[in-house]
Amino acid sequence: MPILENRTLDLIRHTRTVEFRGEDKALLHRARRLAQADRLLIELVVRDRLSRRKLGEIFEQCPATVMRRARRLLARLHDPLIIAILDEARPLAADMRAIGVDYFLLRKPLVDIAAAHKRTVHDVRGSVQYLRGWHKGLTSSRDWRDVMPARYRQTI
Repeated sequence: MPILENRTLDLIRHTRTVEFRGEDKALLHRARRLAQADRLLIELVVRDRLSRRKLGEIFEQCPATVMRRARRLLARLHDPLIIAILDEARPLAADMRAIGVDYFLLRKPLVDIAAAHKRTVHDVRGSVQYLRGWHKGLTSSRDWRDVMPARYRQTI
């Protein structure tokens, strides 16, 4: 890939060091799941803090196009659902986590995910719906006793 062979990119990486914040480290850790070109873009934006013009030169595209792409990727990486799916401390099966990464982070079509995981499209669609509900349950601030009808409540 010509992006990785760019000599200016190598010079920039060796001459520029930036102190990381904790959230930048977490963001770069989540970005490891992205495709190589997307991961490179996020690293250049977050770690190296390159200008728009320099990013446009490196990727040989209009600077606005590169920044729109970076903004979309950063929005995905900051999405609470993706953060929860990638958090290994959260209780989630490995195959569900992989489907969640493929669908929500990498934006792969359901047909490709089904083929990769040897499942039907219907199963994958059900898994995606399960992940949405799983995340909603994690982030719900309501207590289950508030939702339950009064006749079923017991005082604890």
